[in-house]
Amino acid sequence: MVTTHPFQAESSNPFPQYYCYLSSLDSDAVVSSRRVLETRRNSENVDRNPAPSMPVRQQGDMYPPGSAVYKVTLNFGGTNAYGTFSCDASRSGRADSTVSNILMNSGSYTYPEDGLVTQTVNMDDRGVEIRMAGAQDVNRWHRNTLNVNILSNPNYPNYDFTGMNLILNFKLNISKIEDEGLYQTLSDSLNRLDSRHGLKRLIVRSCPSNHWAPPTCYGVCDNCYNGGVCDDKTGRCICPPGFMGANCLTACNDDQFGLTCEFRCTSDGCKGLQFCLLDPYGCSCGAGWKGLDCLTVPDVCPVGYYGPNCTSICNCRNGDQCDTMTGECPNQHCGPGYMVLLASVTCQECQGDYFGQLCQEECHCVEEACNKLNGQCCGHCKPQWVDASQCLVGFEEATSSKINPGASTDVSCVLRGSRRVRAGLSLHLSREEAQIVSNGIQELTAFSVGDVYTGEFRADNVTDKDKVFCLVVDQEDEIVAVLSTTVNEYVLPVLTSPPSLLHVNVSLIAIQWSAWDAVKDMGEPPIVAYIPYYRKMSTKEWIAGPINNTSLTFTAVNLDSDTLYVFSVAAVREGEKGEGTRSPGISFRTHCDVSEISPVDVVVYLDVTSNAVNVSWQIPEDIVCTTGISFFNIYVEEVGIDGNPQLHKRIEGDIHWAILENLKKGYYTFLVTFTIDTESDFSETSEVISIVEDLAGTPDAKGM
Repeated sequence: MVTTHPFQAESSNPFPQYYCYLSSLDSDAVVSSRRVLETRRNSENVDRNPAPSMPVRQQGDMYPPGSAVYKVTLNFGGTNAYGTFSCDASRSGRADSTVSNILMNSGSYTYPEDGLVTQTVNMDDRGVEIRMAGAQDVNRWHRNTLNVNILSNPNYPNYDFTGMNLILNFKLNISKIEDEGLYQTLSDSLNRLDSRHGLKRLIVRSCPSNHWAPPTCYGVCDNCYNGGVCDDKTGRCICPPGFMGANCLTACNDDQFGLTCEFRCTSDGCKGLQFCLLDPYGCSCGAGWKGLDCLTVPDVCPVGYYGPNCTSICNCRNGDQCDTMTGECPNQHCGPGYMVLLASVTCQECQGDYFGQLCQEECHCVEEACNKLNGQCCGHCKPQWVDASQCLVGFEEATSSKINPGASTDVSCVLRGSRRVRAGLSLHLSREEAQIVSNGIQELTAFSVGDVYTGEFRADNVTDKDKVFCLVVDQEDEIVAVLSTTVNEYVLPVLTSPPSLLHVNVSLIAIQWSAWDAVKDMGEPPIVAYIPYYRKMSTKEWIAGPINNTSLTFTAVNLDSDTLYVFSVAAVREGEKGEGTRSPGISFRTHCDVSEISPVDVVVYLDVTSNAVNVSWQIPEDIVCTTGISFFNIYVEEVGIDGNPQLHKRIEGDIHWAILENLKKGYYTFLVTFTIDTESDFSETSEVISIVEDLAGTPDAKGM
């Protein structure tokens, strides 16, 4: 919305008018106009608030293609044009939008001190004042309706005024959404129908500074430069007249304005024109002008101010003047509490919990409620800081060592504050936040380095995600600061594959395994050792072998023969209680001990018919091995020839006889053994068999 300056509601101007501008995106919207509030109804209920005429669409080459411009003429002129009016646009599929302006009388006894008919603040802003100037003493402030003086009405308890200034919510010193509205300044001698009382519309963004998306206001605004305002509903920048772009960094030519600088002013450099944009921006002069009449050149801005209406504060170091158009300080040197943020040229208030020169010092107040200049808190300290004007004593950090499950954790509580300020305070570690519970907690040491005091503790019987609390206690045993730390546990290592067999005999089993591997195995490194385990299959109690720091093998000795044993291996990571769960088990059987057992009743004779030697034997009754006989071994020993018996034939274990061939003539004795895992002792030597000629033939028994 564009009007000439706000002083149009006077007798010298019979036909006040204003224009409604729509960009090409909304050129097909339906446009209407109305009087927003009744500002000229006196105590006798005399109504001087006529409605405006319908908007008329303008035609001509001076308007860009695709745009829409509507003219609203107030046919009732003079003081009847005093008040606040709107341009309303509605379009299918889009939210309705409203832009409001204010028209006043140049002979008003009071008027906005800053030369702006609107004032935009944020929810929870502190120190909000509406400041008026003029020759008339003010003793009444009205909001929205003329019939309620908010200074004396009990429904408005949180307002105060000093002279011409209204302080909002002075008891809380915080602006609220319900403070929004049109404020009017009156006195007992001022006739409302004369339309000479001051008007100022307060716009309250629905979120705190630099945030959007009510009611949570989790959205963080992008930087809006050159006086742009972050829309609390969309998070987009509403750029002041004469600037465009996502961050309002692009300047239009001196006589241009609009969303894309598409419109032109008819006067020189938009001189004397007031522009009203969507809330929460409000109204201002065009770029390069200021004052209620928008006729003052901005290069005469007071030192420390810049922007379209010289209302933006430079915040330069040492109070230096910034560029009156861009707001950039010399060498981008900002004063305490401000810094130039990324992609910006102006000095912005410290973000988050920081204050001071270059925003390098950290505040310790709740809800970022600290003075960005000196760090003093407007409210309370964070829970880990002691309540004082600047929260000068408090926990800088609390840390706990990551542990293996079941181990003790070492906790460090770091308290910052001078020795003088710390006097009378004591440091504790507790299992609870609201009281000291120190069972299982041991104080290890405490030391100071400058203003930093560190207490170190050890807490046992903690598990993953448990919290322990660093507490500061005063001389009255009151807990004045709290900071927690959460215990975290390592995942113990587990070998996912069982060990394998390396060697076995009647009394020992040797195993081997692969080293822990981060890809195929479970848990967290580093692995410092392995513990082998074994047990009899018939029992549940494991026997732990020695801890192996480097070896990947283990031999269990002195085992029972012919017994099934289960083997497993546990990996061990560094630290207390670092042993992980055992790997999958695997069973191996020791060999059956047959070293002192042998076949019996060995009978040998020469079968002349088959031209072979027949050998038979019996199994001893004292064989108790779990597994059966694998095979029998038949040895031949030639009489009179030194040497060990020679294996001549091997027979499968279920056959107790054999036919021997391929023996040369001579005198022989025969011995038999059997094999169960290992070979038995020799049987008794058979009688001597005399072979008078070489034997040849095919055996009847299966064998080699």
